[in-house]
Amino acid sequence: PDRPARHRWADAAVAAVAASGYGLGEMLAQRVAAHPGRTLFADGPFPGAPRWSFAHVSRRADATAAALLTLEADPRVAIVSENGVDSACLDLACLLHGLLVAPLSPHLSPGELAGAFDALSVNLAVAASEETLRRLREAARRVARPFRVVLLDEAAELAGDGDVVLGEALAALDEAALPALLARAPRRPLHETCTVLFTSGSTGGQKGVAFSMENLVTKRFARAAALPFVGEEELLLCFLPLYHTFGRYLEMLGTIFWGGTYVFAGNPSLDGLAAGLAEVEPTGLVSIPIRWAQLEARARAAAGEAPTPEAARSALRSVVGGRLRWGLSAAGWLAPQVFRFFQAHGVELCSG
Repeated sequence: PDRPARHRWADAAVAAVAASGYGLGEMLAQRVAAHPGRTLFADGPFPGAPRWSFAHVSRRADATAAALLTLEADPRVAIVSENGVDSACLDLACLLHGLLVAPLSPHLSPGELAGAFDALSVNLAVAASEETLRRLREAARRVARPFRVVLLDEAAELAGDGDVVLGEALAALDEAALPALLARAPRRPLHETCTVLFTSGSTGGQKGVAFSMENLVTKRFARAAALPFVGEEELLLCFLPLYHTFGRYLEMLGTIFWGGTYVFAGNPSLDGLAAGLAEVEPTGLVSIPIRWAQLEARARAAAGEAPTPEAARSALRSVVGGRLRWGLSAAGWLAPQVFRFFQAHGVELCSG
């Protein structure tokens, strides 16, 4: 109801996490038990896009972790890929089962990739495109420790000697052997580093930011305190990548926390985003400042000169859909007029 009450609630939640050992595994298991058939991931904003339920994602994550454990006794995974269901499930597989994981931008140079791999002793590198595979081949000549390439199914035809295709590794699993394989996974304490995100390097070289499971889970409760009106009916249209803090933590893990639905936006262009907004009609959107400014400009153009408040609201809804209630402008400056325009017409746009 007010800031002091939210702080008391968040402090109690953080203390409960620390005392109980509550992690993402327990969180996802609770959501599966509550609504196993609800859609967690929709693989695109277009009609008929494949949908993955909470139960389906949980099973896929377990199988993926088991497959990785057949490749390395202690998998240390770098996911060098744009956003997609397969890479998201692979990320979750590592987080849920204590496998060290780092999502990395596929736009990093071979030297930057090699630096990150050496810092984390990466032994499995995941790729989904020919260009990323080329960069990994070059990085392999620079690293101190060799690594294996794991290809997502969309890049299966690119596999070379020693490479692993994830779909083939999953198909080779004996389902009865999954419990024994998963029992071999590391059991990391809540306070131990489980994942690393790298900065963009815009201020003098990329830096690895370490997160523990305690960080990830308490962050969810803190976000819930900051966004008390966000809840289970949330439908997020998501185009920020998993190597972006908002894309991975607020959108993907937040969707699990809230029991909502995460729709992969696919094409991140303005036209692609606009088409997705019209098709999906999300309740929430996290986007970069320039996209919010462009959406505002489209709405103002649709409203015409000197519109009435009703005309401006109608024009905005024609651009962002009828259900958008809240949004975050992520990681950069945005003109106050843009915030005020959205807030004046029913979208609580905040600064990330």
